[in-house]
Order: sequence, then structure tokens, then C-alpha cells
Amino acid sequence: MNRYFARFLVGDIDKFKIQSLIWSKSYSPVALLDTNSKTYREDEYIFLFAIGAVSVCTSDRKEDNSVFNAYLQQYVTETKDWIFGNLSFEFYAYTEDLIFNDPQEEPMSKVGKPSACFLFRPDIIIKAIDSHCIFISSLTRNCDEVFSLISSIDIPDFNACFIQDSLLFTPYLSKLEYCNRINKLKEHIQQGDCYEINYCQGFFAKIENSIDLESIYAVLGKSIKMPMACFYKYNNHYLLSMSPERFIKKKGSCLLSQPIKGTYRKTGQSNDVGMEKKMFSLNKKEITENIMIVDLVRNDFSKVCIPSSVKVSECCAIYSFKNLYHMISTVVGSLYPDKDWFSCMQACFPMGSMTGVPKKRVLELTHQFEARDRGLYSGSVFYITPEGDFDSNVIIRSLFYNTIESALAVWTGGAITKSSDAESEYNECRLKIDALLSAIGAHVHAI
Repeated sequence: MNRYFARFLVGDIDKFKIQSLIWSKSYSPVALLDTNSKTYREDEYIFLFAIGAVSVCTSDRKEDNSVFNAYLQQYVTETKDWIFGNLSFEFYAYTEDLIFNDPQEEPMSKVGKPSACFLFRPDIIIKAIDSHCIFISSLTRNCDEVFSLISSIDIPDFNACFIQDSLLFTPYLSKLEYCNRINKLKEHIQQGDCYEINYCQGFFAKIENSIDLESIYAVLGKSIKMPMACFYKYNNHYLLSMSPERFIKKKGSCLLSQPIKGTYRKTGQSNDVGMEKKMFSLNKKEITENIMIVDLVRNDFSKVCIPSSVKVSECCAIYSFKNLYHMISTVVGSLYPDKDWFSCMQACFPMGSMTGVPKKRVLELTHQFEARDRGLYSGSVFYITPEGDFDSNVIIRSLFYNTIESALAVWTGGAITKSSDAESEYNECRLKIDALLSAIGAHVHAI
């Protein structure tokens, strides 16, 4: 089946995106990769949308690593078409050759926990290149018909999509237990076990009513415009992500990563903007954390890139978002000719910003102290082009829903170093999910 794209003009690209999302409800899998109008200069699309599948590739932890890795590489190489999919955080079992016992099954333990790896060749692809032009391709349907059906969709009243009044998320850990674990991790750091570790915690909420997840994503996208956002669905798993962070991107022979380390709350007072950014840019703790991860990314890149080509093109830059600032660095390198998506994932996954230094020991401590799989959280959703180029996000600032358990989950985390204060780290974690929960009228139940 050969793929071609038909070109169409639209009056309102954001409206067409939401119409496409609503129209896709009867399909699975679907993957909407949403840059919110090309926020980063490296962005090539306003959005990419993959709907339905003609083939899939998925993991099963019963498989031997080498067997599955060969199967995965063969699927990507032989498909010779667009591929979309996800890597859950636990895909590190394949890249780092670490195998742990499965965590004990607990309530809500399956929310946001699909296969470690899922790839699919889509039936329908919608590409938005600019604000008035889209391209549609389908392997089974007429593109004119798809465009007509999507354009005829009525957009509902999003005010009616909220889940339930006063939705409360319950933390998996109490604040006291969280702080105790942070202090124990600091002991490992002081003993030289590691230098920095990203420690994460989860919150869950049982949903009593039916919910319209596509409409909720539309609400989130309107109120929290993030450059690496996505809506992702397959089987009984849903991901609604407002991620600001790119993992790795390949264009030709160039490999690029944009790790985020450093968060600062905005005051909302316009006359303080310059002072806020300056104070943040001079914060030694945030700079130290960022540079540690930059060095880790450079080391990962050196496994697949020509060593002399690995550069930091932007170091500790301050980027402004709706309610906070982030400190972002950019690492680039020139790939060896024989390196592809699979090689890059083997070298770089899981991402340094969500693990720590040194990565392998940090993963062991993560498993010990978090005591439950992260699943999709701090994993990645991505696309691969027929030419072998790809782009991928870091799954943070996200809602996870499981239709079987009728439950939502949200995760958050932060980098722990020897200078970290447990109380401050807890507050920073809450800051990172405040906008997400506020947009759907939710709160955290403190325990």
C-alpha cells in the first residue's frame, strides 16, 4: 500500500484539529502530536495526527531482550512508512538490560501502564504545516471524504465536559513519607551512590461518571499551550499530555535534545518579569541540575554521534510558559551514518532529565524508592518518517486514564541533589501540576 497526501485549505487550523480529535473517537489507536503553533524553532508541524492502524508492534516482558530488540528494529526498518507509538518508562529494561521483579498490584496500579513499547503504522495521517494548510493521507479511505466528514463535525460546549464537581486526587504517598524518602535519597547522594536523581510521585482519582476525554484535551490545550503536547489512545489506555519537553529529534544526520531542568513560578505581575527571569537564571541549584543532565545527554549522544560534533548550542536558557519559567538547554550532534531511531533510543532512553547521574544506578534507586512502575509517565510518544527522521516528547504534565479501572492518574517529579530541601521539592512538584489540575477543576487531597 503506497501512501500519498492530498492538500486541503482550512480557515481555522485549531478548529480543524479539535474536529479531527472528535471524529477520531471511534478509532484506536490514535496519536495527536501537538506543538501549539510551532512554539520551538525546531518544530516542523503545527500538529501531526495518526488515526487507526494497519499494523502494530508491541512488547511482552516475557521475551528475551535480544529477541524483542531484533523484532522491533525489523518492524521499523521494513515498514517503510510513517510510524507512531510510545515507549513507557519501563522500556529501560530493554535499553539498560535491567530486570526487576514486578511491583505488587495495588489499586489504580494499571492506570497509565500499557505495554513498555507500542508502535503502529497508521491508516490515516493528518499533517498541519501552517495555519491554513493541511495534508491528509489514508491507506483505506478517500481523502476527500475524510476531509468532508471532519469538517462537518460540530464542536460541543466544552464547559459541559468537566469530569465531576470538586474532583480530588489522592497521593500514593503522604507528604511526610515523600519527605522521608527524599532525605534517604540524599543520604545515597552524600555517600557517592549518585549525584542527581529524579524522584517522582503519583496521584489518582476514581471517576464516578462517564467522561469525554477528547473534549477535556481540548480544554487543556486552550488553557495550557505547551509545545510537545499530545493526545494518545490505544486499547483501554488514554494519555492527555501538556508536555513542554522534547526528548530527541533526528533530522537528516543531526540529532538534537532539549532537556528541561529548572522550574520557577511566575508571580503574574508584569513589572516583575525581568527580575523574575534574572533571579531564575542566576539560581545556582537550578544551573547545577541542568548542567549535570546536559553532561549526561552529551555522554549518551557520544554513543551514536561523531564525538567532536556533540555540542551544547544553548545552555540554561530561560523559556517562558503560561504560569512558570523553565530552564532548557539544547544539545546537538552529527550521527554516524549507520545510526537510526532504534540506535538512538538504545543510547539515550530513558531520558536524562527523568533519571539522573549515573543513569544505571539511578534506575536501581528509582525502582527501590518509588516502589511502583511509572508506565507512560516519563516515557515518550513519537513519530518516525519513511526517511528515518523522528521526533519525540517527554511525557510529563499529563493525565492518564484507564477505562477498565475508571480512574485518572497524574504524576510529577523533580531532581534531587545534595542541596535539595524536601519541603521545597514537594512544593515544586505541586507547582508543576497545578495548571493541569486547575484546568479541569481538580485538586490534590493532602494527606
